[in-house]
Amino acid sequence: MKTVFLYQGPHVCHKKWAKAVSADFCNFRRDEIGEAEIILVEGGSPLSRAVEYKRRRPKTKIIYLNSDETFLVWKERVVRGLEMPYFISQLFALVRVDGIISVSRLAQLNVGIPEFVVHPFIQKRYEDPLYDASQSNILTVGYYHEKQGINLLVSAFRILKKDERFRDVKLYLVGRGYPQKFASEDIILTGFIEELSPVYKKCGVYVHAGKFQAFSIAVVEAMHYGLPVIVTNRTGVYEILDKRFVSTTDPEDIASKIKWLLLTSPEEKMRMSAENYRRSLELLEEKKIKEFTEAFRTLTNQTVKSRLIGRLVRLLPSYLFLASMFLVWGCLKPIRKVYRIIF
Repeated sequence: MKTVFLYQGPHVCHKKWAKAVSADFCNFRRDEIGEAEIILVEGGSPLSRAVEYKRRRPKTKIIYLNSDETFLVWKERVVRGLEMPYFISQLFALVRVDGIISVSRLAQLNVGIPEFVVHPFIQKRYEDPLYDASQSNILTVGYYHEKQGINLLVSAFRILKKDERFRDVKLYLVGRGYPQKFASEDIILTGFIEELSPVYKKCGVYVHAGKFQAFSIAVVEAMHYGLPVIVTNRTGVYEILDKRFVSTTDPEDIASKIKWLLLTSPEEKMRMSAENYRRSLELLEEKKIKEFTEAFRTLTNQTVKSRLIGRLVRLLPSYLFLASMFLVWGCLKPIRKVYRIIF
């Protein structure tokens, strides 16, 4: 069957998954979809385009690659006023989807549509963990975005620095877009780095303080190097970790976890390193491509009877929540305007 990959990036992992199912690539912003029996949709933004196509060609199957935060922000109730019309439209588009492949259980939708969970894979493979247990600096990697929780991490780091035992510890923020307001003697903004091994060598712990994120492959790459990691329970990667390494999004809790890890004996850190390396081997490219193709074939080969009414009922609480929030936001707007005029 002719498959089209309707992408918005694409992420390198999703790109290889699409190639594995022999999909033709189509940029949702500029390309015509053409003839398609199956549309593999990368994330939320291209979904409405695929649904529009299906209205004209009802036999087309839509497989939704649930890989970004489009519906996670709906689940976490962090949708803002101006975003509400978009999310309401996305929820209505979702009922036209024939199958879902989510990148984590945290992102999983559970809305009555056949669904699989397949974690993304890591790109680089080290033969052995290379972690140096004598290091104590802290590292995070990724572009600057609210979902990454950089504000939480910086707050946790400042709490940590109040303890004299950690006066020499530095925080490395690696990636694009970090505001200069974060830069200091102890917080180093490196910008984008292609080869991460040199910065891995300087650090003793990797921290991902995500506020809401479907997954973070950067965490698994750090684990594959051998770094002990701390993540929050609001990012899908926590599913592959022992609960000792999972914090809440409270900066105090994040700081407490970092302190515990930095004060752990070198021998125990090396055991953690070996365990992280072992766990990362479960997310190698070959294995995850196989899992994805099996999930994709299962979803596309099954005959699913139309259950639009049932899906609408399952999503009704979400529709009502977003609609009520949008209504409240709309009512508050003129009140805020009057307040500014008076005061």
